[in-house]
Amino acid sequence: MAEVRKKGRRRLLVATGVVALVAATAAGIVAANKANAAPTTVSASTVVSNHPDNDNGGVAFYDDYTRALTVTLDSPQPTTTPGGDLAYTATVTDTGQFHAILGALTPNQSTAGLKIAHAVGGSMNGGISYTIVAPSTDTLTGAVPATENDNFAAPTGDQTTGDWPAQAFTVPASAVVTEDSTWSWTYKTACETWVDSSSNGDGNLAADGNITGKICVVPHVYDVSAKYLAATREYFYFKDTLTGQVKVEIYGPGPINKHIWYINVKGGLLNTGVITGLTYHRDYTMNFTPFAHGRQIPGTRVVTTSFTS
Repeated sequence: MAEVRKKGRRRLLVATGVVALVAATAAGIVAANKANAAPTTVSASTVVSNHPDNDNGGVAFYDDYTRALTVTLDSPQPTTTPGGDLAYTATVTDTGQFHAILGALTPNQSTAGLKIAHAVGGSMNGGISYTIVAPSTDTLTGAVPATENDNFAAPTGDQTTGDWPAQAFTVPASAVVTEDSTWSWTYKTACETWVDSSSNGDGNLAADGNITGKICVVPHVYDVSAKYLAATREYFYFKDTLTGQVKVEIYGPGPINKHIWYINVKGGLLNTGVITGLTYHRDYTMNFTPFAHGRQIPGTRVVTTSFTS
């Protein structure tokens, strides 16, 4: 379990912002609450940016992700629940991206001393579940702190990964939170995968994969095309293998030459746009560049399309 805490208490500083906060109720699960039913499910979500990710060789990545929490009253109650208490299940789920640190030790150190060769990026997804036991008089409040700063050095210590679920209760200190034995985070680039889980040696065995910074030259952006819409307007569309951002540039006659804009995209979905201000019956070229943190994503290539207005 020490390695799980790497994903929680041992992780470093983050910046957070509220995404959503939801409470759901269902009367009648607990007899004591029939008259004034307490929430039986509480959910919250927070955005974590530029998060130092502490792995087997130290900090290997910076992560940007959405972290979601759900705490639910168990129904039916487990037979092992102590008298006077209620049992709950909590899940913490991360969905986002990571950016490897050039020269840092790789996250899998089964080959000791191996370092990241290029500052590649990719997807990061995973999570952990918890069991919670709390006094029956200490019910869910219907809200939790909407920021989970994952910083064990915080003044209260209440907003670390493991302590965040307890904040859903009226008296957080009375809720006993226990990490379940299954947790997992998966990191992927276009050609490398590393799985850090409770079932595979904490991501430190040769079979667990690794992120070494391998350059993967792939058609990150694909299905690029442009179609005539009007004399000075053109419709264009493209797809991207990952969720992120694409830098779009256009070259040709008129004031639109060298115009640059950035489009937020979702992996595998059709992304569209309309270009205006073109010169009629002239040739133009458009470049599509996978982009992150002010530069082209390593291991990707620029995709070009041309058209006549």
